[in-house]
Amino acid sequence: MIKKIQQYLLLHYPRVWNTRLIPMLLILAFVHFLVWGLGYIVTDNTFNRTYYYYSSFDQLGLLYPTSFLISILLFIGWFVFYNRNNGLKVFYPQSTKQLYLEWLFTFVIISGITFIPFSLTAGHTSKWKSVATITEAKQALKTIKEARVLIPFDYLDNYQFEENRDTPIPVPNGMKLNLDSIDKNLFALNYVYDSQSRLVEIKVEGYTGPSILYYNEYYGSGYYEDGSINIKERQNLVKTWLQENNKDSIYALMQAFNTLQKKHNFEIDLTPDKWYKRIYNPPFFPINESTIIINYGVRNYNNYRDGYGRYDKIRYNEHDIQILPTTPNLESKELEAGYQHIMRAYTDDEPFYTAIGCLCFAIAISVLLFSYRITTGKHWLIAIITTGIIIFIAVLLGVSLSEMLTYQAEPTVLLIILSAWIFLFVLFLSKVIVKITTKKSKKRSKIYINILLWLLPCLLPLSYAISLLFQEIFDKEFYENKSDSMVNMFLINIIFVIIAMFPISSLIRGWKSIAEE
Repeated sequence: MIKKIQQYLLLHYPRVWNTRLIPMLLILAFVHFLVWGLGYIVTDNTFNRTYYYYSSFDQLGLLYPTSFLISILLFIGWFVFYNRNNGLKVFYPQSTKQLYLEWLFTFVIISGITFIPFSLTAGHTSKWKSVATITEAKQALKTIKEARVLIPFDYLDNYQFEENRDTPIPVPNGMKLNLDSIDKNLFALNYVYDSQSRLVEIKVEGYTGPSILYYNEYYGSGYYEDGSINIKERQNLVKTWLQENNKDSIYALMQAFNTLQKKHNFEIDLTPDKWYKRIYNPPFFPINESTIIINYGVRNYNNYRDGYGRYDKIRYNEHDIQILPTTPNLESKELEAGYQHIMRAYTDDEPFYTAIGCLCFAIAISVLLFSYRITTGKHWLIAIITTGIIIFIAVLLGVSLSEMLTYQAEPTVLLIILSAWIFLFVLFLSKVIVKITTKKSKKRSKIYINILLWLLPCLLPLSYAISLLFQEIFDKEFYENKSDSMVNMFLINIIFVIIAMFPISSLIRGWKSIAEE
């Protein structure tokens, strides 16, 4: 069966047969599925950390080098079979379309090979996305951020009174405070003196000690990246619920947080009822040994305490708040880290940039391979050495001129050097066209055609770099973010090369018809 398919392809679609397109696509489909599955299975999404790195390398570890090794072995295996038959070494009658399709097929195969590590990342990302939709993740983060106000623990600076922002929590009418028994450092006191500077009375203006009502955490703009939730506004609303004795809303928030804990199989150390009873202490809602709640899980809390020697006590101004063996915990940090990682899986642009990088790499390798196919190995190596010498001379010249001239002249020097590479492309293109039109022997044009092909994918990046240098020299607004335009440039460059390879194939066909000597 396989022999018949191969024979049919050889007779009717020789380009498909020669590039091993069909078997390679089948092999690549299997390998991508296998690698994606490994990334999915190995990924641990059990919310057991308080921080996740942006990159998936942290969780997948040695699987990435393995995926790169698979890509290299696949490329070598395919190239061995592909290189057995090369009609381009001699003038075997071929149309421009056939030449172009041969390059295009190699580009497709090499792209599939370079995307193998990408599939590993896709499996990792899919595992995280399976936990919750983006809407569910946003809602969970909203609950976690709101509940954060009600879990006072390590960042007590977020709960302290600040004169330029807060007002003392007033003492309700009818509440009597014994000045001999209260900690005066936790209250705003007004000392009243008579005309002879004798202390007459000490009035308590209000509570200024650590309190949930003073909660204030810096969040930059205060919004999520997509602008959907104003975190600061939601947390201020929770404090308003406390002040207005809105017990139903407070309890509903605690139940929502408890539901998230159950969803991820966390050990429930503090039920909503116990949590409410612990922190709901009007009118001051103080933070002390009897109200504090650890916001890590027990395992992560012990790791932090043992690794850094902290959290046996929490220091606040001149006071220590003791962490007791009975201090309960709510796994707020783990939940927040997990759902933030899910949000990144949905919104992160890194996969898009990686995909463009893979395609650019595939373009470069396919062009190198195509140039090797149309010339001899000897001239291909000579072209590499020649290119290396040109690069060395360009770098040496650039460094020398930079040392001789002023700092301000460096962009101009770099602009000239980059422009020289475009001039080199035009020069070699002209020489090849002259060879074709005059029908003279190939001679050094075997070197020219290689360098010409290699410079083709560099034309747009070189032009883009030259335009940036022009802006740096002449435009005062140069120092703005160029990352988006650079990504668009590389995307356009991929499309440009795919289109430009057709007329280049026509040029190569005409060049191949020239006599060798």
